[in-house]
Amino acid sequence: MDPKPVEAFGASLQGRAKTRSSRSQTLIQMLSRLYFVLFILSITTPLLIRPPMIFHAKVYQIGDKYGIEALKKQASNKIERIVNEGEVTTKYARDLVDAITVVYTTTPPGDRGLRDIVVQNAHEDLDELMPQNPIQRGPSDEW
Repeated sequence: MDPKPVEAFGASLQGRAKTRSSRSQTLIQMLSRLYFVLFILSITTPLLIRPPMIFHAKVYQIGDKYGIEALKKQASNKIERIVNEGEVTTKYARDLVDAITVVYTTTPPGDRGLRDIVVQNAHEDLDELMPQNPIQRGPSDEW
């Protein structure tokens, strides 16, 4: 068997590996820059990204998928800021529930980063998230 075709095939695979590696680096840089630009735009035009908690949770997932720790950290910081500064309204409660769903369905079970943030906030704001006038049970409504 002539070794030249095998060597050519191996070189081709190595070239693809190098291309993939450079593509990965390009993707990482592109995502980081795009996320930074979207962050700047969201400050100047807040209606651009709605609901922001879910957007940032999905960015966190992308950071996890591609191993971009800086992107995960940035997304985590943004969600933490939103939940700490957010006014508890009906819309906020819906967004928080949706964000918790996204966080728990898109992050690995051992990754507590976003999970701890959203659960802690839901726990702290539980009194405000619950209806102010719960339905009262009468004596006939007992189990």
